[in-house]
Amino acid sequence: MKRYVDVLNVYKRDGTMIPKEIYFDEDHSYAIDRVKKVEKTGVWSDGRESFTYLCDIKGWSAHLYFGPDRWYVYLPE
Repeated sequence: MKRYVDVLNVYKRDGTMIPKEIYFDEDHSYAIDRVKKVEKTGVWSDGRESFTYLCDIKGWSAHLYFGPDRWYVYLPE
């Protein structure tokens, strides 16, 4: 199930976006310990890009997706 989430980001001088924390709701947030890999996963017809971030969160690997304008994750149903 696709779920949109709020994400706290850091933007580097070169424009790179680094996610630092995921917020599922007011009671559930998770710090991202490390971004292991970033992949460009697509380009929309208007030129906006989509990305997949492979992150370490509390010792687990998780995928976090951005595109075209918001963050989301896939949760088991």
